[in-house]
Amino acid sequence: MKIEVRVTPNSKKVRILREEGYLKINLKSPAQNNRANRELLDLLSDFFGASVILLSGHLSKRKKLEVAIQEDVFLARLSSLEVQ
Repeated sequence: MKIEVRVTPNSKKVRILREEGYLKINLKSPAQNNRANRELLDLLSDFFGASVILLSGHLSKRKKLEVAIQEDVFLARLSSLEVQ
């Protein structure tokens, strides 16, 4: 399942929010030495219970990811998120 996320590094707290067409994710790690990307992949693989691969946006706040999960399970997990 391919998804788009928008990341905000250096946040005070970690959170995942649903937006129209993408996930908005706040991370504590800075965007230096790939730390925010590693935190993002760890966070989402724990949240979805599946492997997550960064496809594009390695140096951008906008990223495309591949989540190894079935669509119905993906949608069920999304329904638990706060909508902004």
